[in-house]
Amino acid sequence: MPSLQLSQEEVLNFELYFKVAVENRTGETYTELSETYIAYQNLDEHRRQRFWEYVSLFTNLPRERVYKFFRFTWSRQFYSSISDHRENIKALVYQILDEQSVDKKTSHINSQVWNRVWAVYKDFNLHYCGVRANFDFNKCLCNNCA
Repeated sequence: MPSLQLSQEEVLNFELYFKVAVENRTGETYTELSETYIAYQNLDEHRRQRFWEYVSLFTNLPRERVYKFFRFTWSRQFYSSISDHRENIKALVYQILDEQSVDKKTSHINSQVWNRVWAVYKDFNLHYCGVRANFDFNKCLCNNCA
């Protein structure tokens, strides 16, 4: 999914109310956005209920837009760049496909490949959507097709 853009004012409001929502749910105060993000990531499912509705209400933006901005754009600042690993991940995917003698791509094969890639790269702090977006292996892999 491509990054979702908000105006500078909308981003500032998002960050403010994201922080307020996390602090309300944890009972803690955070000075850094990175601390707030980690605290959000550690919230259990119960404490995440209606989280995005709250942020949406105070930012005056649709809930889905707020969540997608968080998931696909804003949160990426807390992850490592994929560019340092792109070629290695690509080689690993091709190796896995070769090992399994894949001649037809299916959602099952796609899931198996990405599960193995994430098993290898789980400690590299890469954003899941960033990796998937940069390696769309649902398309032809031969590099000769348009």
